[in-house]
Amino acid sequence: PAIPAMENGTPASPDAHQDHLRHGVLARQSCPVRLHPAPREVQVVSSSAPSDAQLRLEGTGPVQKKELSQWWTPQPLANRIAEWCVQPGATVLEPCAGSGNLLRACLAFTNDVTGFEIDQEWFAVAAAETTVGASLTCLDFMAEEPDSSSSRDIVVMNPPYEKGQDAAWIAHAIMFAPRVVALVPSRTLYGAKKHRQIWSRYRLARVAHLVRRPIFKGAGGKFDLCVVDVRREPPSLACEVSWWL
Repeated sequence: PAIPAMENGTPASPDAHQDHLRHGVLARQSCPVRLHPAPREVQVVSSSAPSDAQLRLEGTGPVQKKELSQWWTPQPLANRIAEWCVQPGATVLEPCAGSGNLLRACLAFTNDVTGFEIDQEWFAVAAAETTVGASLTCLDFMAEEPDSSSSRDIVVMNPPYEKGQDAAWIAHAIMFAPRVVALVPSRTLYGAKKHRQIWSRYRLARVAHLVRRPIFKGAGGKFDLCVVDVRREPPSLACEVSWWL
């Protein structure tokens, strides 16, 4: 079989991404709010080769709770995900807003972004800021049911990973939009249960594999991450594959 082309058909340069990444803080409240860029360092741990460096998915603020699978998306990665999938003017839902990096990234392409966050502490941190473009609410997305008013063009998220939550979140999110783009462990692509939940029912249109493995609170490198683009369409063998350095 043919070897899938790299993104845009050409190999990406290892220098295309800086080792010093920026992380942001979200303003969240139940009315329209402003997401100000508030940069802070997201560390990258270097090894012998730049392509072996690892991404540190953590930031400052309230304690990140392991039981809620709170691992924030580095802002440069969030920006790349949004550029990869958000059409100008699209209506976007981010159901697990966390520190707000994906929300902020999506706002570069549209001013109609809805975000949910279950953690009251992180919600409170965000409530101090105001602006246009994003509407944030503190609630449990998995307890929400879709209706005509909640329909969006696309869901963009970094969902919880533990105990199969990644597949459950994708299956739930696709009821709110015909397209779901999610940052998930590569293992989400495999297994009979995940096949029943997602891949036997919906189309995997694109997948981008992250070359660098993540670091969580000083530990990491134990599994790989990818970004999946899932469509509410019949399954198909046609899937665009790329690798992000």
